[in-house]
Amino acid sequence: MQQIRDTLPPAPAACTVEPAPRPVGDEVPPELLALVSHHCRRINAYLARAQHLQTLYGESMKQWQRLALYALTDALAHNHFLVGALAAYLQRQDLGTALLRRYLGM
Repeated sequence: MQQIRDTLPPAPAACTVEPAPRPVGDEVPPELLALVSHHCRRINAYLARAQHLQTLYGESMKQWQRLALYALTDALAHNHFLVGALAAYLQRQDLGTALLRRYLGM
């Protein structure tokens, strides 16, 4: 993955907005917790669906393959939404860029 990232041209100038006010205290905002819960539920549902498809389409490899890949790519999309939202929140809370990049594997 890093080799692919290294071949990409640099991103255009970043468009930023002022950071949202920091929450009072150290608690995690309820909206962020709700977002994490939502995406985790969706990811788990798509993974369970992919697993359950073997009982429905175990006799047909093409049908099972197609539907399992749909479910898995939907789970992956929700994972990307979740990681992106968390990264954006942490960036707005002034988490160091180097630390954020290390956690995201960049």
